This record gives sequence, C-alpha cells and structure tokens, in this order.
Amino acid sequence: MNNKIELKDGETICPKCKGHKYPDYSEPNKNMMTFPCKCKTCNGEGKLDWIENVVGKKKKYPEPRIIDASFKIDDKEFLNFVENNIDVEKVVNNLVNDIDNNIMNELLKIETKK
Repeated sequence: MNNKIELKDGETICPKCKGHKYPDYSEPNKNMMTFPCKCKTCNGEGKLDWIENVVGKKKKYPEPRIIDASFKIDDKEFLNFVENNIDVEKVVNNLVNDIDNNIMNELLKIETKK
C-alpha cells in the first residue's frame, strides 16, 4: 500500500502504521467483516511531514471521551425523598395496570389472527 502514497518533499511514511493508514495492519480476512480504526499518529493518511513527525500531527478527530456518569447518593436521603415525594402504591398500581393492558392487547392480537 505504500506505493499508493505520494510523498512530497519533507514527508515521510508514518512510523506507526508504516503507510497502511491503520495500526496493526494485516491482510484482510475475506471471511470476517472488520471495522479498523484509523492510525492516530497520522490520522489515517499514512504519512507525516517533518514538523508533524517531530511535534505530532494535529488531531483531525477528537479523542473519544469516557464520561463518568456515576454519582453517589446517601441512602437515607434517597429513601426520605421517595417517602415524601412518591406515592409508591400509585406507581406500583400504574405499572401493574400497564402490564395487564399490554398482555391483554397481545392476547387480542393473537385471537383476531385466528
């Protein structure tokens, strides 16, 4: 694949992907479907100019971020909130009614198909 990359003066083949545009390049297996990630060093271009080779290439795409969405709440505080703000019996009754209605609707669909 290196022969398809046209190098201008001062450009070099990416040392990470060796010009293949994908890290850990290997011949594709015809029996498998793969979705490789582009090389992070060269942004999938397979080459770097001399400045990019020294200081790194400007990222074309932002790095994926992992957001910690976890939080901790005091159990007593939560239970106090539930007791004071939520009618648990009403919530349970609504859920039971919704489940019953869904089951009945599915049974009616089956009966009308016969």
